[in-house]
Amino acid sequence: MDQRINLQYSINIDELPSEVQRLIDKCADQLYESYETINELRAHDQLFTLNTVQKLDTTRKKLSSIDHSLMDTQNIVRGFINFITDIKPSRQDDVYGEPSNNNEIVEPENNVMETVDEESNKEQSP
Repeated sequence: MDQRINLQYSINIDELPSEVQRLIDKCADQLYESYETINELRAHDQLFTLNTVQKLDTTRKKLSSIDHSLMDTQNIVRGFINFITDIKPSRQDDVYGEPSNNNEIVEPENNVMETVDEESNKEQSP
């Protein structure tokens, strides 16, 4: 069955870098497996077999799955970047004119912000 579903779960913001790394590592492992399968096919003299068809089909499906996982990971990273760049302190008065604490902004931990800054600097380096 090749149906995909969306999952939603929450983690502590400090766990986000390791979770994103886990997702990337999983994609890298699957990509390497696909690479090995293709290399095996390159080494065979008999390409016109049902085994070749099966391996190509499996590899195509795996590559599609990797693409979906990378898109999910990209969306997580983009969402986090949007989250940290859109933080604007705001305070609204409640119905009695008193400052309300319902809209408090919680700043992310410094080490998470440093990780984002480091990654941003890597992307901008030649």
